[in-house]
Amino acid sequence: RLSFLIESARATKKMTCEEIVHSLARYEDYEKFMESREAQKMMEAYKELQSEIDATFADAEVNSEIIGRLLLYNIKSKYNVASIISTKLSEKHKNKIVIVYEKSGPKAKMSARTQSGIDIAKILQKATHGLKASAGGHEAAAGATMDSKDWDKFKENLIKLAK
Repeated sequence: RLSFLIESARATKKMTCEEIVHSLARYEDYEKFMESREAQKMMEAYKELQSEIDATFADAEVNSEIIGRLLLYNIKSKYNVASIISTKLSEKHKNKIVIVYEKSGPKAKMSARTQSGIDIAKILQKATHGLKASAGGHEAAAGATMDSKDWDKFKENLIKLAK
């Protein structure tokens, strides 16, 4: 539970890493820390982040694009929750290749997950071949970054590879 509070405080920028460490160092006892003002601040950050994750996941359920075995979702969140959302979507849609992406200015970045046994890292590497992009990861979890202008070609490659 403490790790969730720490990550939430960091992710929401409610506390800096230095503030978190300083707060934790002041207490020798977990229960006393959990009663502290700092812990309450972390709990507020946790609730805020969870609310954002829940709202983003609900939006993904309505607004994802499904093309065959692909589930594509253009995430719009004030926090960096793409990895969490891609994991949750892959757990719900076990037979899909899930790509949660965000186009921001000249770059597009994505978080990919699958529970289907397909090597998603290899698929991303093949889909980005010849593009100004980088991709990597593991069989069930991977990511990629590319020029936004290459998104349509990447998506076309991805659709072919996912058949």
